[in-house]
Amino acid sequence: MSASTRRRKPVERNLPPKIENVVPEAAFYKRMQETERKMDAIIMRKQVEIQDALAKPIKTRATLRIFVSNYAADQHHMEPTYLLTGGDGVPNWTLRIEGRIIEPSAPATKSKAAATPAPTAPPCKFSHFVQQILVEMDRDPMAYAGEPNVAEYYKNDANPSEFDGFEVKRRGDVDVKVKIVIRLDYGQDKFKLSKELARVLGFDVGGASKMGVDQLMSKSEVVLGLWQYIKQQKLLDQDDKRVVNCDDSLRQIFGSNQVLFPQIPDLITRCLLPPDPIVINYVVKVDQDFTASQYAYDVQVDIDDLATRTKLQSILAATDATREIADLDDQISAAITTLNNHRLKRDFLAAFAKDPLVFVNRYLESQNRDLEVILGTNAVNREEARRAEFYQQHWVRDAVVKYLTAKYRV
Repeated sequence: MSASTRRRKPVERNLPPKIENVVPEAAFYKRMQETERKMDAIIMRKQVEIQDALAKPIKTRATLRIFVSNYAADQHHMEPTYLLTGGDGVPNWTLRIEGRIIEPSAPATKSKAAATPAPTAPPCKFSHFVQQILVEMDRDPMAYAGEPNVAEYYKNDANPSEFDGFEVKRRGDVDVKVKIVIRLDYGQDKFKLSKELARVLGFDVGGASKMGVDQLMSKSEVVLGLWQYIKQQKLLDQDDKRVVNCDDSLRQIFGSNQVLFPQIPDLITRCLLPPDPIVINYVVKVDQDFTASQYAYDVQVDIDDLATRTKLQSILAATDATREIADLDDQISAAITTLNNHRLKRDFLAAFAKDPLVFVNRYLESQNRDLEVILGTNAVNREEARRAEFYQQHWVRDAVVKYLTAKYRV
């Protein structure tokens, strides 16, 4: 039998009503079927949820570590390098701003499953997370004509090339103070919360990051957080559930004693601010070939969670469980067919035991009708069928005597 034929074969898993009347255990089977239907509904709903999740970006939090350093070349106290590099021999320095994702260390474990590394997405380069970099240099503008004291970088969506760092090269033989302003690319749906809104949502405003990174949320997350706060404080009006009775904290946000909940997404717009930039103050040193800042700057960013996506895809693509369930369904169908055949035999023998004469006459009538249909004629001799050789066997007479004796025993 081909695979397509097997797929078209109906699978009967319901017990016939007559079996339910004969076998008391059939009630347990019906309860198991009801439980199975509930589980199927839950599994189907979870599959739909997984498919919806896969249709959206799956993100996880990661640490972006930023490093600042500088090189100095052709300084007065250094060996001249222009003869080897082809430069002009003018003292200069190069500021480097670099960043990379720090992978979290995996916990130590002896299990083989945990020892297998989870698939990870290719590491995003530093420029992927940067929207703008502004470098302001504290130099005498008249001393270095033609070299601006401000260097800027803007992300260009038309040019998707990415890189791990930025360089700013300038002439000079003295230390220079620079101010580095980095605006990260959080996307269009991440905002910094105002102090009033952050306090309502449970942020520690006094201990939060000066850059506001710890308070970045999307608009939908803010609305959900407000809904949880409103339910916890029992601020919904008893007469109209759409109305929110503002407490002192919400009154500072909305400026009203009552608001309609559907209006909250529009009302909180003024409390959602653009994220603050990262500001780094650094001094370019020219007394050494290479100088690095003693600090590294960690920022929490969102990256693609390839491990979770791969796991969800494997759940949807799993066929072992489906194949096992199909095999079990076939076994149940075969068992029900066998039960039904045994039920037919039982009904046949029970009807014969109850009244053999009536049963045999009805059975002969049924067989004669079937024979007439097969032969296409009404010329079947029913008396010959009733006196067939089958009923002349030696055990028939003994069976009749035993039946009559038991029936008319006094």
